[in-house]
Amino acid sequence: MISGVKTNPHGKEFKTWAAKVTRAFAHRNIEVTTKHSYAIDYKYIWECLECAHEFKRHSKSIDPTKHTCGACRGRLVQTKPVPRGGGVAQASGYQVFVKANFQRIRKENAGASLGVVMEMLGKLYREEKARNIDSSRGDGTEQGQETALDKVIHGLDVISLED
Repeated sequence: MISGVKTNPHGKEFKTWAAKVTRAFAHRNIEVTTKHSYAIDYKYIWECLECAHEFKRHSKSIDPTKHTCGACRGRLVQTKPVPRGGGVAQASGYQVFVKANFQRIRKENAGASLGVVMEMLGKLYREEKARNIDSSRGDGTEQGQETALDKVIHGLDVISLED
C-alpha cells in the first residue's frame, strides 16, 4: 500500500518494506515475513491411505468419492472429524421417499413453488407412514376408523395449512 502496488500483496515491494521494519525493530525481536508462525486448527482433515499425506481444510471441500491424493493418487479417508457410520451417510426413509416421488409431484403440479411441492411430499409421506403403521399393527382397526396417530397427523396438517 505504501508503494502503491495492489496487485502483488506479498511481492518484491512488500518484502523490501518488511526488511526495513525488521531492521528497525530488531531490538524488539520483531521479524516481518510472508508466513505465519502459529499453528492452525483445521476443522477437516483427510489422509491418504497409501502415503499418509494429510490434506487440511477449513471447509468440507474434499469429496473422497471424487478426489484422490495429489502425490500418489491413493484413496483419501476423512480423519477429522471422524465421520459417523464409517463415513457412509445413510439416507432416512423420508429422503428415500422424496427422491422417489419428487419428479412425479413436480410434474403433476407444474408451476408450484419448491416449498409447495415439499409440503405436498411431506403430507404424502406422513399418510404413507400412517398406512404402513396401521397395516403392520394388525390390530383389526377398520379402514375409515380414525386412530390417535391419524388425529395427530390431521392436526399437524391443519396447523401447517393455517400458518
